Amino acid sequence: MYPVRKEHDAMEEEQNRREFLRRVVRGAGLVGLSGLCGVLVADARNGGCVRTTVCGGCPAFSGCRLPKAQTARDLPSAQRSELNRTQNEHG
Repeated sequence: MYPVRKEHDAMEEEQNRREFLRRVVRGAGLVGLSGLCGVLVADARNGGCVRTTVCGGCPAFSGCRLPKAQTARDLPSAQRSELNRTQNEHG
């Protein structure tokens, strides 16, 4: 009768291991989804713009329709260059 109990314990241990791995994968998926949602919310709050500098240095500047870019395009190019230089110096 002892060997049957040992087999039962082995099966139970295998199920516990599977359940543990299942929970780890679910948790990792939840963390990943939460992170993705956080990035999307932050992007939406920033109006779709991911840059923190003045628009003139952005590769999408010429086609950007955000108000910040339109205002920057209205500035004379010398003033825009000065703003970009100041932004780059301060981080």
